[in-house]
Order: sequence, then structure tokens, then C-alpha cells
Amino acid sequence: MAEKNNNFVGYEYRDVTVPGDMESVYTDGYSNFGWILDKKDSSGLSLAKLKFKRDRQIPHKSELTGFQHQFDKSAREIVNLENSKGTGASRAALTIGFIGTVFMALSVWIYREKRIRQIHNAENGLRSYQFHCGRS
Repeated sequence: MAEKNNNFVGYEYRDVTVPGDMESVYTDGYSNFGWILDKKDSSGLSLAKLKFKRDRQIPHKSELTGFQHQFDKSAREIVNLENSKGTGASRAALTIGFIGTVFMALSVWIYREKRIRQIHNAENGLRSYQFHCGRS
């Protein structure tokens, strides 16, 4: 008769793609929820793919899963806040640059219009002078 193997451990797996600078945060955070880092792929410069595994029969799994969702939400918020640091400054710089460009274009247009009027008036004055002097 065949003996049963009671040493078998069934694992569940999870793949997580994270920014490279948050890799250690996710590794440390997930270890608190029973996950063991199985494989790490940091081939990309900005993203890292982490592969975790944990025992399917872990005690208090539902509570751990709830805490894990809170951790994921908080980590995403941290990433969004880090990304938004430069976003506001970029918007302000682009807005100021656009307004400056509009003012420059208006000043060139106004100068051009004044110059055209000056030339036109000078030509009219020359014609008037020539008319009064008897030159045609």
C-alpha cells in the first residue's frame, strides 16, 4: 500500500510589478503577510517584477489579505505622491512659458504694426511734399 506524503505544502503565487525604488518596500511589506520572495526580475530600469509565494494553509489568511490590500493601497498612494512632486512644477512652468510666449508674440505684432504705420505715414508725407513742391 502507498504511504501518504504529509510534507506536501501547497503554495499560492502572486506577481507584482513595482517601481524600482519601491522594490525593497514591497519585499519587506509582503513578507509581513506570509509571502516569500521567490524571484526578482529587475531587467527594466524603472520597474521591477517581483514573484512571491506563500503557504495556502496560512492561519488568519482573510485578515492578512485585508491588511495586504491596505498595504497595496498605501504603497500606490506613495508612488502617486512621488510622481506628483514634479507634475505641479511642470504645469506651472509650461503655463508661465505659454503666457510669456503670447506676450512676446503680441509685442512683435504691435511693434510691426507701428512700424508699418510709420513707413506708410512717411510715404504719404513724401508724396505730399513732392506734390507741394511740384515734383511728381
